[in-house]
This record gives sequence, C-alpha cells and structure tokens, in this order.
Amino acid sequence: MDQPPSIYGLNKSTLSYSAINLWETSHEQYRNRYYKLTPWVDTPETLYGKKIHKMIETEDPFVKKVPRYTLGEYQLKTVISDVPVIAYIDSLCQYTNRFLDFKTGRPRPDGSPRWTALEVAKTDQLPFYSLFLKEKFGHVTDLCHLIWLPTKTIKKSIEHLGNQLGVKDEIEWNGEVHVFPRVIHEYERKAAREKIIRIAKEISNDYETYTKTKNRIL
Repeated sequence: MDQPPSIYGLNKSTLSYSAINLWETSHEQYRNRYYKLTPWVDTPETLYGKKIHKMIETEDPFVKKVPRYTLGEYQLKTVISDVPVIAYIDSLCQYTNRFLDFKTGRPRPDGSPRWTALEVAKTDQLPFYSLFLKEKFGHVTDLCHLIWLPTKTIKKSIEHLGNQLGVKDEIEWNGEVHVFPRVIHEYERKAAREKIIRIAKEISNDYETYTKTKNRIL
C-alpha cells in the first residue's frame, strides 16, 4: 500500500482539530511536534483526562453517572474541501449523529469554573466536529453537548512496608457532572470549513518551505 504524502508534517497526511489549534497557537510548537517529531510530554492533567475517557469508553462503574451514547472514541476520517481530516468523537449516537465532548480539568486559579455556558459557546471545537460528521454522513444533529468533569488535587501518602515516606499530589475527579448544551448553526460549520482550508494551505506551504530548506542544508 502506498504511503500517503506528507503534506502537513513528517508522515502527516491528515489534520485534526488539535493540530489546527496548535498551529494557530504557535507555529513553532507545531513545527517541533509534526516536522521535527519532538516527543510530546503529557501533563498530569492530560494523563488523568485520558484515564477518565478510557473509563467512560469501557463503562467503568466509577463513571456510571456520566452521560454517553452508543459509540465511544469514534474515529472519524473524512475530507473537507480536499483537506483530509481526522477526529476522535468522545461519544456518538450512531442513529442521529448527535455527539458529546468530554472535558476534565480543575477550576481556574481564582476558583471560578473552567467551563461555563459562555466558554462552551465560544469554543470552535464543537463546530469542527459537527462539520466533520455532516461531511461524512450527510447529516448531523445540530444540538450537541460538552460534558465537564471537574477535577481536584488531593494529597496521597507514599508508603513502603508500612512506613510513610511522604506525600504526593494526585488528580482526582470530584464526582460532579456539568452538562452544557450547544446548538451548532450552519454559519458556524461554514466558518470552520473556511478555517480548515486556510490553515491547511498555510501549513502545507510552510512544510514545503521547511523540507526544501532542510534538503539544501543536508
């Protein structure tokens, strides 16, 4: 089988929302991760988020009160205006294409919620996923939900052979479930499409320049 062309980085032929968001945040961080393949270091927060996502996917009793649909961690590949894209939908109803997006994380330093209705209304991740689903299947339910599972830091003792050696910080879900609905409008999906086209062109041009420069040096 032929290897897909490397358009957006070394051995990278598709774009995800996280990759697009990283490019918008920092071109240099994107280049480090996808051109130079600098190892990505997970934080304790991202590691715990992955743990919670896995527990939801496997229907662990610990997270039984968290809403979910029939399909978990659904891999979706499609093409948006000639741009190959990929997403992992946290929870998807296979009949209506309604989806849930799970978020973990502690409150802000001042104690205010990390996610509010206003923050959910501002994030462009949900319109991206809505666009992906509509492009793939021809239809999508406009209503989706972001689920915030707040976490907290706890002190846990470090013991060996019955002796306490010290304490360490650990992240733990505090048991709360905050459900935020959002209706995605067609103009939002249109804006997401335009951003994908624009950023895909920026990255592909930049990567082409990077590879040519690198080859001249070698």
